Amino acid sequence: MMWLETSNLLIRTLFGFLLLVAVRFSALGVLQLQKLYYAQQLENHGKIVDGNVLLVRSSKYSLLYDHYMVVRYALNNENFVQKIDDENQSFSEGDNLKLRISTKHPGIFQVLQ
Repeated sequence: MMWLETSNLLIRTLFGFLLLVAVRFSALGVLQLQKLYYAQQLENHGKIVDGNVLLVRSSKYSLLYDHYMVVRYALNNENFVQKIDDENQSFSEGDNLKLRISTKHPGIFQVLQ
């Protein structure tokens, strides 16, 4: 830390810790704002559409598993394909499901069923 001209190790350590805490709280704040924005978009501009599960996959990364499905849906005569987490593994290929989609931002969605 050349830009911090001090020889006191305690001050440098404390400054680093405070910087780390500030970055952590900023990141959490941004994630909360994103959740609020998505909820507001679905509340004000949400439309319920039917989707079709095209693909269901599970991938293993080290000790973690990634369960997801690929869903196709149509909104305003335009087709969209999204990868959606399926942690409960409750869907199979070919299943139909209901989605709430934001008409302003079709990438913002919520699985209803």
